[in-house]
Amino acid sequence: MPFFESHKIHSFISRHPSADEHELDLRGVDLMSARQAIEWLLERWRYHRIRRVLIRIDPPACNGEETFFLPIGRQLLAARRGGLIAHLNTLQAARGASFYIEFADHPASDSFEST
Repeated sequence: MPFFESHKIHSFISRHPSADEHELDLRGVDLMSARQAIEWLLERWRYHRIRRVLIRIDPPACNGEETFFLPIGRQLLAARRGGLIAHLNTLQAARGASFYIEFADHPASDSFEST
C-alpha cells in the first residue's frame, strides 16, 4: 500500500456534533485514497479514542459508473469480522451514500490499572 500522509487523512475527518462521533468525508477522492483513509482509521482508532464514525462516500452516478459502496463495504465488513467494528450500518439514500460504524470496546490490555 502506498504511503498516505497522516495530515491528509486528518483533513478528511471532522468532529460530528455529538462529542464522540466523527465524520470521515471521502466524497471526491479516488478509491485507493478512500481505502487508505479507512485503513488508517481502523489501525489508529484505539490511540485517538474514536468511538463512532460516519463515513461519507459519493452517491452512485446516473451514468452507471462504479461506486465505492462495495469495496468500502467489504473493507468495513472484514474489520467487523475481525472484531474491530461492533456495529456497521448503511444510512438511507436520502442522507447521502454513507456508512455508520461503531468501534468495538477497547481491549482491556489498553487500560493501565495499578494493582
